[in-house]
Amino acid sequence: MTYTVRTPFLFWFGAFALAVSLGIAISAWGNWMVVFVLTALFGSSGAALLLMSAHVTGNLHGLTVRRPHKTSEVSWSEITASEIGGGNLVFKTKNGRVVAPSFEFWWGKDKILLMALVANKLHEQGISIRTTLRAAATPDDR
Repeated sequence: MTYTVRTPFLFWFGAFALAVSLGIAISAWGNWMVVFVLTALFGSSGAALLLMSAHVTGNLHGLTVRRPHKTSEVSWSEITASEIGGGNLVFKTKNGRVVAPSFEFWWGKDKILLMALVANKLHEQGISIRTTLRAAATPDDR
């Protein structure tokens, strides 16, 4: 039993914002202030959303987070703590952290089943998902 969810809002909205800002910046190439503002505000925000998007797959052994630029895997037994905040779902391990997009960005027919699997596997280990500001401020995995 393997469950998979995607984050299409993050991917498509991020790609759209990045493409539009780059398109407008290229068309306004002579005006450097327009290029700087558009790229700094909208282009970087779009790129951040695009890089935050992921396919999250979970099964009885662990969780896999596939992002456009990297793949992270964690087994349930490796997780020592979990935090949620600022759109991030952070799993702390002995060797670092694995960050996935938070539940509100998940989409797909397996969303409820994967959320239940995460909750059950963490509960089996006595781990609760805490809401923290640090999960939003220092995800350390992008």
